[in-house]
Amino acid sequence: MRLFFVFFAVVLSSVITASTVSAQEGRLVDFLMEQAMDREPSTAGMVQAAREAAERWDTLLNANYHALKGQLPAEAAAALTASQRQWLTWRDAEVETLAGVYGAQEGTMWMPAMAHAEMALTQRRAKQLMHLRQLAGREPVVLDILGAPVEVGDFTTSAEIKVQFSWLLPDLAPTIDSAERLQYDVELVEGQASATFFFDFDAETGQLVAINVDAYHQEQNPTVAKLVEQLKASTGAEEISADHDSRVWYFGGWKYSHFDGGDGEDSTYGIEILLN
Repeated sequence: MRLFFVFFAVVLSSVITASTVSAQEGRLVDFLMEQAMDREPSTAGMVQAAREAAERWDTLLNANYHALKGQLPAEAAAALTASQRQWLTWRDAEVETLAGVYGAQEGTMWMPAMAHAEMALTQRRAKQLMHLRQLAGREPVVLDILGAPVEVGDFTTSAEIKVQFSWLLPDLAPTIDSAERLQYDVELVEGQASATFFFDFDAETGQLVAINVDAYHQEQNPTVAKLVEQLKASTGAEEISADHDSRVWYFGGWKYSHFDGGDGEDSTYGIEILLN
């Protein structure tokens, strides 16, 4: 059994490494797959985790394909459509090839290996489209929510954010869901008051314009505490705002303003993230 898990770890590592286009993209899907495998490390559990990950990658693939197509001029958009159709034909043939090769092997250990190989086909294409889409925008903001990476870029839509939250917190509904604002209240620390996540959009274009993560105190808001530490490590010196009520960093095309102060109900520990 130990040899099986060593073997599978090597196979999974090679699949993930081969399919990586950008370490910043789609990390929530990988995170949820690893969690599922830890909860159920049996053969059936690993196969199911890979199939669920494949469905999530397919969701990301379709969202990024349509978003990228909308960003491109007509000629390039037509080329993308042709490319995607050819990729779908290739993927279907590749799945048949994988089934023929893996299906001929002896032992149940090959079942999760095949499931992950099939998942990686969609994963690679999704990451390619995400990478192309993000070339026209800014580096995504990565929010650590309950230990999971939730990624938000300047072209990320409200619907795409809702998909990520539904994967991570399937029983949590947004407290505000309008054309201009998407809001979630999340208990990040058990027994503490919830932190509030605001995502503001231009009502006409649907483009993201601001992200806010706010709570009363630092102990209620580990998302911001971790982000501030990452900003310090990545950017070095901070600026102090003109009114001396926040610390400011500029990173990846975004302006991060961190607030920490006040008393009682007026206290706040949070961050505002704006397009720079």
